[in-house]
Amino acid sequence: MFGLCAVVLAEDGLLWNMRILSDGPLGRKYGYSDEASAAAPAKIAEVITLIDTRLKQQAERGSKYLVGDSLSAADIYWATMGMSVMATLVSSFSFSSAEIRPGGYRVS
Repeated sequence: MFGLCAVVLAEDGLLWNMRILSDGPLGRKYGYSDEASAAAPAKIAEVITLIDTRLKQQAERGSKYLVGDSLSAADIYWATMGMSVMATLVSSFSFSSAEIRPGGYRVS
C-alpha cells in the first residue's frame, strides 16, 4: 500500500510531476525546468498506467479497491488526486470539460 501512496504523493510521483508542468511559484518550488516539465507527462502517464493495471488486477480478484478487499489510504489518495488529473487534462487542451466523457475520453 505504501508504494502506491508514494507513486501518487511522493517526490517525483503523480502530484509532484503535475506541479512542474508549468513555470510558476509552485512549479519552481518543486523543481520546474524545461527538461523536468517536458518529462513530466510521461511520468504522469506511467503512474496512471500503474494504477489502472492494479485496479484491473484487483477486479480480476473480485475487489474494487487498490489494495486488498477494503478501503485503504491508497484508495483515498488516488480518489482525491485522480481528480487533479482530469482538471489538468481539461486545462491543458483546447476543449472543455463538457466534451469529456467519464474516463477521460473526448466526445467527438
